[in-house]
Amino acid sequence: MTLTIVIPNHNRPKIILNVLDSIFVQSVRDIDIDVLIIDDCSERAIDPKDLEKYGKRVKIHRMETNVGVNAARAIGCGLATGDFAMYADDDDPFVLGGLQSAFNAIFSLENWQERNAFGFMRTNAMDIPFEDFFYWDEATFIRYREDYLSLGGDFVYIYQRKLCDFNYETSEITKAIGAESYGVARMFAKDYDPAKACPMWKIAVIQSGDSDTTTNRLTNIDNALLKAKDFARWQQAEIEEMEETGFDRKTPKYYRRRIKGQFIYLLLDDRRSEALKVLRTKPVGTLARLFLIPLAFLPPKAVFWLLKSYRKICAAPLIKRLRIAIAARA
Repeated sequence: MTLTIVIPNHNRPKIILNVLDSIFVQSVRDIDIDVLIIDDCSERAIDPKDLEKYGKRVKIHRMETNVGVNAARAIGCGLATGDFAMYADDDDPFVLGGLQSAFNAIFSLENWQERNAFGFMRTNAMDIPFEDFFYWDEATFIRYREDYLSLGGDFVYIYQRKLCDFNYETSEITKAIGAESYGVARMFAKDYDPAKACPMWKIAVIQSGDSDTTTNRLTNIDNALLKAKDFARWQQAEIEEMEETGFDRKTPKYYRRRIKGQFIYLLLDDRRSEALKVLRTKPVGTLARLFLIPLAFLPPKAVFWLLKSYRKICAAPLIKRLRIAIAARA
């Protein structure tokens, strides 16, 4: 059997080499590994000489236009040739032995052939007080978004390719930054069955990168100003989908977070009247509204500067660790 690891890359030709090295030191029994890099229309492409040592195990598919990280992931998984497919980031190396542990867990299930996706962890999710094994169904998704939203943590999915349909145009949500969780795993299934929820293990497969040192990170705040129009559109699409499916009532904190995000991106795109309309027509809370309204009277670059300054002085990382410790003791 084979596993294709899909890695989007945009203007970061060197950092991805660390990830490739971490992949090819993995030894997975009965699984051959290859990598498909989706070059998302980079101006600074990867030097082919840097890939020579990996041989035919690494291939590059170049996009003619910039489509965004999640669209690149979905396109890459659609182009993958392995029995299994998964995506990784170009700045997050793999944990040594993580893939072997992941496939040991997959093959321990009697009905693993029937499931389209299997979930694992990045290292920054290991402190979240989930069970060591659980099913990532709608109820768990709701509980995670409400109870653990501020704790951070990311999940990693290994897809059984023959049971998936990687069509990124299925929904605007699959194009959006940060939409690679339960919803996308569900949308990629050819025949989604709630009774066959995605099995999840508390096994670390990928080491989360440090966004403070990775200045060109795809989700870096600097990109918010450059791609504010797209980000605002993606937020709007997710808000509409949540309202249609009832997730606005099931996960109100997450829903309000998307509304605030759309407001900010509209301001960064210099669409002040539309941003203020969002605050008038959507439920964001009185305190949040009082805090956000003054931002509408600032130019986009001033809003951007405030966001960057807030991230530097914010005590969120300390609060996050305290909440993780409290939740773990509960």
